[in-house]
Amino acid sequence: MINDTKIAHFVLENKEELFEHRRWFHQHPETSFKEFKTSEYIQNYLRNIGIENIKTICKTGVICEIGNTGLIHGARFNMDGLPIAEENNLPFCSVFSGYSHSCGHDFELAWGILIAKYFQENKPAATIRLIFQPAEEGPGEEEHGKTGGQLLAELGAFDIQSIMSLHVEPELPLGTLSIIEGEVTCTAYDFNFVLKGKTCHAAKVHQGINPIPIATQLIENIYHLQNAINNEIKDDEGFLIITVSSIASRHQLDNLKHEESINTVPEYVIIKGICRLRSNKVKNSLINGLKQLEIKYKVNLQDCILKINKVAVATINHKICVENALETAKNNNIKVVSKRTTWRDDAGWASEKAPSAHGFIGIHDGIITHLHSPTFNPNENALLIGLTIFLGTLERNMIAFNKINKFNI
Repeated sequence: MINDTKIAHFVLENKEELFEHRRWFHQHPETSFKEFKTSEYIQNYLRNIGIENIKTICKTGVICEIGNTGLIHGARFNMDGLPIAEENNLPFCSVFSGYSHSCGHDFELAWGILIAKYFQENKPAATIRLIFQPAEEGPGEEEHGKTGGQLLAELGAFDIQSIMSLHVEPELPLGTLSIIEGEVTCTAYDFNFVLKGKTCHAAKVHQGINPIPIATQLIENIYHLQNAINNEIKDDEGFLIITVSSIASRHQLDNLKHEESINTVPEYVIIKGICRLRSNKVKNSLINGLKQLEIKYKVNLQDCILKINKVAVATINHKICVENALETAKNNNIKVVSKRTTWRDDAGWASEKAPSAHGFIGIHDGIITHLHSPTFNPNENALLIGLTIFLGTLERNMIAFNKINKFNI
């Protein structure tokens, strides 16, 4: 029997500690696979409250287990910040110039810390695995090109009975949980076009091949591709978003720091962007369409090279896990909405391995704030809602899957 009153008491009793941890993490944002101080802080805290089964993974990731009986049930928390300078006027602003926790991962880390404390004080009905995952935002400078979630999936971290995660959502009202069965986040691809022209003096353009005007044509055609694919979609569940988010010219491809001359036609243009999509048909049309553009633009250039990187798979929420989250919300008078999102999240890699509940906690309190912006500033009271949902859902997952396993035996 789940004691929601006990959970509510724990959340309120530990409110100030929850805020304190979040503020420390907020002050110390670190980017993908460089979350060394964050990792150290987590490990020190876990040891201080008596947890012994702790290990590091993927450089900075931390996994701990509490309890040693029954099935393993997990919760996952993103660790990384972003290279975005913070512009908030807070007493706990980022102390690392040029970096911030502008995606709310500081909230997730604080949740993880207090979940560890709760289950250390209240023996779980099974084994709880807490997974602090690095590099959700991207692979950083790692040559393997994989996010932390993909690596953890390959290493077996998500080979457990159930997994859950939460993310803050500024488009939802404070005090709200959004969770839905089935596909909730998108499949995500990044793309990178390298256009190779022929350098020459900018006043003698006939002697070279200027890749910049050709790049503008390519960008226009990328958006034509997006519109054409969306116009063909019949199923409401399918959609495609393409965003060209970076364009840069280079006289020499690998010389990123050397000052460029405006009196010279560049040899290269690099175009980068992201794709968010739903449905296999859309995925196939996108990849085929980008490859056709690569072939088309080789004709008027010395070369055109396309790289496509699968960044994340769609997150698929499991019926039982979602029902457990909904029951937790109902018993704690937390309002629920059911909506899918255009976000992508490494929760997708986990949901491929285990029954999943991935939800969103509303932070909108009337003051507009946006993810990945310098002024991102979520309402801290959402920390209490998220911790309540986490604890109640994890408790219910353990009981529900223990019953299923016993019945199957």
